[in-house]
Amino acid sequence: MMVYFHTAHGLELMRRFGQLPSMMVQPADIEVIIQRWKNARRALMKRYQPYADRLIAMLEEHKNSDLRRFDDPLEAAAYIVLIGILKEQERS
Repeated sequence: MMVYFHTAHGLELMRRFGQLPSMMVQPADIEVIIQRWKNARRALMKRYQPYADRLIAMLEEHKNSDLRRFDDPLEAAAYIVLIGILKEQERS
């Protein structure tokens, strides 16, 4: 069976059959994104910086969560932040 690993489906097949190591997102991966977002925050206008602070705080709060289901750190970060936003909306 020929597997084309340049597609997401091909990569998943190779992982399932043990041909690729499973890449899991680690807290250190999220920490890298936190640092990048902190740097990006400085470039924002002052009035938008509090929003960036809230997003960064959400990541910092959950960076040690179980993120093994993700193989892309940015996807994991987006997931954490979106869940955080939904939780905030629910509370208000």
